[in-house]
Amino acid sequence: MTATKAIIGQGTKILVAPIGRDRIFPEATVFSVSADAAAAATSLSISFTPAITRTIFASTDKPLYLNFTQEDGVQHLVKVTANIEPASNSLTVGALKKAVKQNATAPFPVILSKRTSANLTDQDAEADVNVFENSGWKDSITTLLGNGLEMNGFYDALDAGWNICNWARYNFAEVYCELQLKPPSSDYTKGHIFKLFSGVKIPLEIPSDNIINANISLMSRGPVTIIDPA
Repeated sequence: MTATKAIIGQGTKILVAPIGRDRIFPEATVFSVSADAAAAATSLSISFTPAITRTIFASTDKPLYLNFTQEDGVQHLVKVTANIEPASNSLTVGALKKAVKQNATAPFPVILSKRTSANLTDQDAEADVNVFENSGWKDSITTLLGNGLEMNGFYDALDAGWNICNWARYNFAEVYCELQLKPPSSDYTKGHIFKLFSGVKIPLEIPSDNIINANISLMSRGPVTIIDPA
């Protein structure tokens, strides 16, 4: 009997980021808090690795949400309200709800958590074509390509990824989204990666006797970039 080659979805990651002035894939980095910050502080001392070469745009009107996780596992939602430059050593943030400890870290792009599934759907359009050579058999040609990404899951008011998507939804903005599948075998460190820019839909289902659902829906605007397993 041969071993199955099927891959389960567990281990899939979804990353999101707001889009700056241009449609450019964001540079991945990890922010690290370099000094304790007290509750109500509006500045957070940080370093980041690897270094970035471009500005990460943020403002009071268009904030960037990050989740900082301390070494003890405590997590903080932080709202960045000013641009992050390659030489920055601090973040301008909305008043912190709680003290944040040194060495707390936050990845960027941001992990979109609480998703139970991620379905990459085809939205292609085709035109029927009848030609002499087909002996009467109908043929078709693709006239339009499109992909949707349905990400079912739960509402989490303190999740940075959900807040990025929610802000984009109600401010007519787009987001960057990256879908990372698990490696296909131990010979690989990465599985397929899908990158896209999209508008956002987030219908909320709010039952009185159950968990609130926030099923996030994206529709690619432009091509989907596919990176092979490596």
